[in-house]
Amino acid sequence: MLATAYANYILTFHSFLYECLEIIEELIYDCLEEKKYFKLQKVYNYYNELIYTFNKNIVQELDDSFDTHFNNLTNKERNLLSKKRKLWLEDINKQIKRISDNQRKVAYNVQKRLVKNSIKTYVLKYIIKFSNKNYRKLNQSIFEKSLVLGSLIKKNKQ
Repeated sequence: MLATAYANYILTFHSFLYECLEIIEELIYDCLEEKKYFKLQKVYNYYNELIYTFNKNIVQELDDSFDTHFNNLTNKERNLLSKKRKLWLEDINKQIKRISDNQRKVAYNVQKRLVKNSIKTYVLKYIIKFSNKNYRKLNQSIFEKSLVLGSLIKKNKQ
């Protein structure tokens, strides 16, 4: 497990992901400007898939790490680590929120930039909305099923 061997991996890896996402966002906007709608759909779906895969992997690392380490500690050891664990989880939630907010921003910009007088763009808008909705559901499902993040989500909903 990567998180076990390199505890800061989950917290420091994000800069590479953000750089990749920025490049893909530029590709999305270039496709819009050049009216390459088929390519736009492919790049946009890749963008959503990359975020989904990242979320799935980070949640799996979290769950594996806490399942094998945190749950096997004595109560005294857990109490010592609970503050650190809380800060770590807060940072991970911030990272996930940042990616999610950025994803919404890109979706909004794509919808706003599409010319509204073409049947192609109408269909593309629908496809993009459908893609966003599906990936939003997939991501939410990952978070809710997580051993670590699921309890935080339940607390936040209450």
